[in-house]
Amino acid sequence: MKKMMLIVLFVFLGISLFATSYNTITINGTKSGWDSDEDFTDCSSASYAYLTWDENYFYFAISDPTTYHENLATFMYFDTDPDGPNGSTNAYAWINNITTPFRSDWVVVWKNQFENDRIEVWQYNICVWNLYGVAFSNNYLDKVNFACDFDASSNYREVRVKRSMLGVSSSTDKISFCSFTERQLDSYWRFFAFPSQGWTNANRAANQSIGHYRGYTLGSGYSPDDAGSYDQTLPVILSSFTVQYLNNTPTLYWITQSETDNIGWYIYRNNENDFSSAGRITNYLISGYGTTTEQHSYLYKDNDLIVHSGDIYWYWIQNIDFGGQINTYDPHKLIIPNIEPEHYEPEIPIEYRLQSSPNPANFSTTISFTINKSTFAEVSIYNILGELVKTLPMVVTTEDEKATVYWNGKDENGKVVKDGIYLYQLNVDGKPYKTNKLILLR
Repeated sequence: MKKMMLIVLFVFLGISLFATSYNTITINGTKSGWDSDEDFTDCSSASYAYLTWDENYFYFAISDPTTYHENLATFMYFDTDPDGPNGSTNAYAWINNITTPFRSDWVVVWKNQFENDRIEVWQYNICVWNLYGVAFSNNYLDKVNFACDFDASSNYREVRVKRSMLGVSSSTDKISFCSFTERQLDSYWRFFAFPSQGWTNANRAANQSIGHYRGYTLGSGYSPDDAGSYDQTLPVILSSFTVQYLNNTPTLYWITQSETDNIGWYIYRNNENDFSSAGRITNYLISGYGTTTEQHSYLYKDNDLIVHSGDIYWYWIQNIDFGGQINTYDPHKLIIPNIEPEHYEPEIPIEYRLQSSPNPANFSTTISFTINKSTFAEVSIYNILGELVKTLPMVVTTEDEKATVYWNGKDENGKVVKDGIYLYQLNVDGKPYKTNKLILLR
């Protein structure tokens, strides 16, 4: 009997020591109540991030002694159906949106401005971000609450978001999460990201992205940094994707910021915004670049499509990685302009201005050009023997607006080239138009 009691006691202690249950955090700005498996150092420009949940709320907090609280706005991104198609990777942010590594369908923003605190809740609906609710206080109908400790020794901020608002009330519901913070001083500085991999602190601008995220099953028994959680990134971080009607042909153009195990791309088209009924228009895989941190550009012309004035089409690009993961990116809409097949207009003569700065260059240089029409252009670098060294990412130009590309002084294989004289050639619609001289001198 005594032996049996010892066994029962051991089992009970084992459950008590190793089981993880829901953890409720009191939102009061005092940095208390967090367990050791709920704090993270994987964050940009801050000491700690904290994250947990209970039956009713999702909790998130930031702590760093060098963070100023005046005019701080934190953006929290949620994907509440990680296995489904809802949401957008072009996630809402003030002025310039953020690219998230998943399809966000909710964004919660909380801003601390001492006497002008603010909460915004945004929801993605079909093709647009809609304002779900707003409050100029630290409480939005008990759905979002936050508190801050303005003591310079801790500089702690915490928030809770009601799970029922996000639609993830069940213990089997999954969620993906990432976040960044913006500070307004002399400019709008985006500096804190969680998780931080791939993030670069910078002023507010277009094409900024959060590369990684955390994902959870929101039940009891899961700890935030252990079972049920994961730190992931999309195989491809997309910088831009456009579709234009150029030279009487629907033309797709996209740029990747980085790629991981990317085999390649398929393209889909439909005459309505419905991917489930879209048809794949490529009978081959457009090759990707595998794993790379370099920018790469892609161009596809839909030559087989017979179009008429006013026709509307939606295009999707989809990539596949070596692990079999498939990612489909948000569609782009194309409206065919008026077509006058009987009327011939001669091609507009191309006028351009081309220069590089600095020249001579020390390690790297920026090459800029202006073209008098909207078109596709790229710059190729050659050595003095006329051998191709590097082709820089293609850009879509706007009439009479300056376009720029950057060369880091490396060849196609990522090797630093030798000092000397190089030639950079501007190519417009695949045709060479101008060549200038560039000197590398380190």
